[in-house]
Amino acid sequence: MLTIQADAQVGSVSPYSRYGLGDLRFDGFAAQIGMGGVGAAYADSTTVNFYNPASLGGIAYTVFDAAGRAEIINLSNSMTSNWRNNSSFAYLSLAFPIAKGKWGAGFGLVPFSEKGYDLEDQVPLPGLGDVSFFFDGSGGLSRFYIGNGFTIGKNLSIGLNASYIFGSLNRSARVEFPDLTNVWNTRYNQSTSLGDFYFDYGIQYKMKLTKKNELVLGFTGVLKPEVNAVFDSYTYNYEKRGDVEIVKDTVQKTQDVNGSVTLPERWALGFSYRIGNNWQIIGDYSWQDWSKYRSFSDIDSLKNSYRFSAGAMY
Repeated sequence: MLTIQADAQVGSVSPYSRYGLGDLRFDGFAAQIGMGGVGAAYADSTTVNFYNPASLGGIAYTVFDAAGRAEIINLSNSMTSNWRNNSSFAYLSLAFPIAKGKWGAGFGLVPFSEKGYDLEDQVPLPGLGDVSFFFDGSGGLSRFYIGNGFTIGKNLSIGLNASYIFGSLNRSARVEFPDLTNVWNTRYNQSTSLGDFYFDYGIQYKMKLTKKNELVLGFTGVLKPEVNAVFDSYTYNYEKRGDVEIVKDTVQKTQDVNGSVTLPERWALGFSYRIGNNWQIIGDYSWQDWSKYRSFSDIDSLKNSYRFSAGAMY
């Protein structure tokens, strides 16, 4: 029987965060979230669009934006169902014009991914009785970015985000034999710490269709998906006395192994249609290539992801 526990978790309460980098958390700033997470072609002189730094070229005012996130999640399987609530930091940003209408810049701190799960499975095995398997994970990655956007001529804008991704992703697995007294339990701990620069770019092209109506086409992509990382792991046998683990034997221990993590490449195409000064209709199509994801050459069971987002603003 598989049970799901999520009591003391911060950032994520999803068992699916066990895979890859965890839950990819950032869905844009408030205006974009309200329109389904659009970003490739979203351009507004009074709000920040972190997804496409090309939009910074048209920023007209100094804009400060910060937010938190709260969610209620139902976790269920064939045996049980539980509701969990969760709250965490969403983002912090500041953007400003340098040469109004031509060059804008911004910086901020946003979450990149989060892990948070606690799973237990108990299986009866011949000669061993009930064997308990536990899996838990924690941690997350954050991203500090500096972006610049430039408007070239009347129609074209280009931009670049230079980011530093940092944080740790922690995983633990253990097996216990509650029906046996002469067998040690085993735990495996793993930690991957990332710290490196990451670059993404954007392009937007504006077309005046009529005196009041405007069409914007946008594209975003990633320049450097591979980041440096440090790997640690520790496997040991232990005896359990109450809630205390008494280490009996070290099976293996690896510390400060330098390597890299290849993040999924991401691209997005989008359009924005502005009708006068009131209506704006936006659509995005994005995809992520998880087939090239690697963590110290390890391959996870992940598939490419695709997303269509659409929204309107009045």
